[in-house]
Amino acid sequence: MAYEHMEDDPKPGDDSARYERGITPSRAASAAAAALGSAAGPGSVMGGAIVGAMAGTLARQSIREANPEAEEAALMAEEEAYWRGHYADEPYVRPDMSFDYYAGAYRTGMAARMHYPDREFEDLDDTLSREYAMQKHDSTLAWESEGRAAARAAWDHMTHH
Repeated sequence: MAYEHMEDDPKPGDDSARYERGITPSRAASAAAAALGSAAGPGSVMGGAIVGAMAGTLARQSIREANPEAEEAALMAEEEAYWRGHYADEPYVRPDMSFDYYAGAYRTGMAARMHYPDREFEDLDDTLSREYAMQKHDSTLAWESEGRAAARAAWDHMTHH
């Protein structure tokens, strides 16, 4: 299972032995429930594991609900990692261009999907064009040519995954 950074994880420099072993409060809740199930007997081990998984999920959910900005940042980082590995497969991508050329458009599409969940991409074209222009930094990627396509791809990926 891949390690998923949670809000209750330590800050850099925290030398707590629990955290060094990857035992965060949400994981501890899962383990405790599983242990209780196994203490009740062999027939309860599976039940304890199920309860433990549910407890861990609820703990992570409450942490995410308490800090939606952290959840959004984590989702953006996850999506950006996806696009770093897959951008070259897209039909609008020029083979001589790097991920960084398209990154601003991907971020625009990802952020829009999170901020406008009940809207259609097409209805937001003017808004997204302005948002992209404000945050594209040094990229020469034009919205009208490839930017819109990259933002749309990021929007669609978040919609379907």
